[in-house]
Amino acid sequence: MKRTRLIASLTGAGMIFACPSVFATQVTQSIGPLVGSSAQVSTPISAPLATPEALRAVLIPMTQLMGGMQPILGAMLTNPLMQGAIPVVVNPIESLMYDFVGPLVKESTGQEPINISGRELSQMMRQNPDLQRIDVRTPDEYAQAHIPGAVNIQLQDVNAALQSGKIDKNKPLVFICQSGARSYMAGLLAITYGYTDVYNLFGGTVGGWIEAGLPVEQ
Repeated sequence: MKRTRLIASLTGAGMIFACPSVFATQVTQSIGPLVGSSAQVSTPISAPLATPEALRAVLIPMTQLMGGMQPILGAMLTNPLMQGAIPVVVNPIESLMYDFVGPLVKESTGQEPINISGRELSQMMRQNPDLQRIDVRTPDEYAQAHIPGAVNIQLQDVNAALQSGKIDKNKPLVFICQSGARSYMAGLLAITYGYTDVYNLFGGTVGGWIEAGLPVEQ
């Protein structure tokens, strides 16, 4: 059943992407070795098949493609006229991340991004000045309002930042976006590289931080 939902999620997401055939081809080829040839088989996927390397083969193209879509996603999340498209565009992608890729990362590595509230993040910031705050939104979204001290690294650039060490592996790390979905994806990718102290701002800059009455920078 989980694999059937995966195929449905990929189909829904692929239909609305600017280049659906490219997305479907890249992601299907990446996921193929993990899910097998039949979408009807419900046997759980074993951890040896879902290696960090194989998971990165799924997550890297997805973060790059999602990163390219960020201006559209940002508009959907902030423009009331476009919010009706969220169930068609955003929800299938979130389902893919939370229902399939996330559990695979946890099964393979024993970890997943820890969801925290805005107030929990605020407390962590006071207690630990070394806490890295990585905002994966577009520069325009970031400029409108961002959490104090957050560094803007767009989602499509996160993989390079993880590989280069621009994001420090030895310091705790929280990923931030507008609603919490893009940052969760970035957190999954970081874990496949061996990052161990990874958090995700649940609800994002809006639902997790601003609605809690916490201060922002512009």
